[in-house]
Amino acid sequence: MALGTALLLVLGVLVALGSTGVRRIPGSPAAAPASAPASKPAPPTVQLHVSPTGADTATGAADAPLRTIQAALERAEPGTVINLAPGVYREQPVTVRDGSADAPIVIQGPEGGRDRAGRYRATVYGTGRIVSINHSHHVLDGFTVDGQERLADVPFPTDLRAIDAFKDGVQSRVADGRLIYVGAADTSRDITGVRISNMFLNGAGGECVRLRNNAHGNAVTDSVIQYCGMFGKGDDEERATYHNGEGVYIGTSPNSEKQPMHRNDGSSNNLVSGNIIRTFGSECFNVKENAHDNVFADNVCSGNTESAEFDGSNVELRGHRNVVRNNQISDSAGYTLKIKSDDEEYDKGGNVVTNNHLSGAAVALMLESDAAQGPMCGNVVATRTSTPGRTEDDEDGDEDEPSTDLSVPC
Repeated sequence: MALGTALLLVLGVLVALGSTGVRRIPGSPAAAPASAPASKPAPPTVQLHVSPTGADTATGAADAPLRTIQAALERAEPGTVINLAPGVYREQPVTVRDGSADAPIVIQGPEGGRDRAGRYRATVYGTGRIVSINHSHHVLDGFTVDGQERLADVPFPTDLRAIDAFKDGVQSRVADGRLIYVGAADTSRDITGVRISNMFLNGAGGECVRLRNNAHGNAVTDSVIQYCGMFGKGDDEERATYHNGEGVYIGTSPNSEKQPMHRNDGSSNNLVSGNIIRTFGSECFNVKENAHDNVFADNVCSGNTESAEFDGSNVELRGHRNVVRNNQISDSAGYTLKIKSDDEEYDKGGNVVTNNHLSGAAVALMLESDAAQGPMCGNVVATRTSTPGRTEDDEDGDEDEPSTDLSVPC
């Protein structure tokens, strides 16, 4: 056979088989391309500038800043960075639209560091729900949110034993409110991609940070969160006067029947990491029934003022498969850690407590659960390690029940 004829035959076979050299069976899917198409580029970053000396009718340019954060949020699209100039902002900003995973909407301040000396340069003061995040993919970074402007010049005590008396003494000037509320609108659902980082959060009337309504995949990191629960609501009989004072509160209690997802708030996969949380109120980290797979890691947590009489603790896990690891947890007027649900239908277990340093409480663990938990080991415990679980029939605890030793090696 002539060389030219052979080449023509080979070419014919390749054409028949296709460029891959494999004949496609009729009705079968086509072969995947050799390389995936390039991903859609992120929207270009748009800079908006805000200053207390600006005007909301301005362009938002560096030399023509807006006056309020709210005005900037009204204009912001995915990829917008809202730059806060130093100063005081008296407002309650509310998000307007979603950012995107690759182009979040960012509110950026000029602050940094863990010490108050580097803070209060760009400060948002307000009452009620001060910063309301009702949309996904927003970032808060580098500014202060304070719920107690009327106490701005008042020194706050750091001795746990003095906190309740201090709060009693300033009650006439205390405002109720939450500092950052993810899922503030009753209609909000499934908010994700929110990052609260490098923030200084001080003086909430109730909880300092709240995530609810199936919030998932959000993060609170590298921030200072302190003096939560300043506004007294309890009667000091059924519950402590300053009961609602969590640092980070995830989910919704089934008992909160006025809240939209009290039956099924499955807030999940949220990360709280690298923070200093000294509530001088209630728990640093509180996860409610139905909330699951949330992580509390590498934090310094202290300052629960609720006594064991009211089941107070630094960390409370009422949901399932949540993780508490590598934290320094200290100084509680009650327990260090509590695992408990309001009803057996929510008692699903699987919570993990590993490699924490636990100190400064009468008892490290209150465990009221019949469900199997995850690993609870490797903790350094500088107090009595656990208390026996209590049952509905025996509220004082059955001393014959075995207790859980959190300090056993993993």
